[in-house]
Amino acid sequence: MSTDSNNPYAVSFEEAVARLPPEHAHYARNIRAICMLYLLVGGIGAIFALAMFATNNVLVGLLAFPMAAVTVTGAMGVLFRCAWGVRCCQVVSVLFLFWIPIGTVLGVYFLKHIGKVSDAFR
Repeated sequence: MSTDSNNPYAVSFEEAVARLPPEHAHYARNIRAICMLYLLVGGIGAIFALAMFATNNVLVGLLAFPMAAVTVTGAMGVLFRCAWGVRCCQVVSVLFLFWIPIGTVLGVYFLKHIGKVSDAFR
């Protein structure tokens, strides 16, 4: 599918995964799924933050909205296979470690296995 080897955006996710060692391909798919969950959590967090602003609970809104924005931005970066998205999601994963039990599981898996598939990011 990719015709221009100099264009990093021309390579699809499947082609990038195919370049990984076979034992690491499932890690890439799982990290992609985790980032989709991060998008969902970030979207819910943004709605929560806006609800807090609407109910005059500005302090909680000011804390929740940046976290939601960083979560969504990082997840989109990973889904588009950008190196900055990986760094952003690593920060989010560290913060999610304290969100027991779901965030802990997702955060540990992401942090443990992202290094194995780092070649798929540009």
